[in-house]
Amino acid sequence: MNWLRTLRLNAVAKRYALRLPDYLRHAYSESEFYTRPQIAHAVAALRLPPSYAGLAYAAYLPKTAYDEIRAEQRLSMSYEDARSEFYRHVPEPEPSDDWNPLTAPSLTGVPYSK
Repeated sequence: MNWLRTLRLNAVAKRYALRLPDYLRHAYSESEFYTRPQIAHAVAALRLPPSYAGLAYAAYLPKTAYDEIRAEQRLSMSYEDARSEFYRHVPEPEPSDDWNPLTAPSLTGVPYSK
């Protein structure tokens, strides 16, 4: 893979990873996997480059389903490589504001007091 193609792949994978998870979660509810039509619809709705849709399919289809359609994809990467490229750019979730050290149970069982 030449450096220009690598640069383009990184840029597109980042766009996919930053936009696709939220869209799928909001449109179809939270799930480990989505259907091929759901993923294709999300890619089109977000106006992501369809030639890199293999990244989305690898991220949200089971391995067997991805392997069945891999030959059809312009971006023909292994399942593991495509998932790695996609998830490398997914941001870490923000820390939860639900935890408060002043109200959390202590290890001794006695609440914190000043």
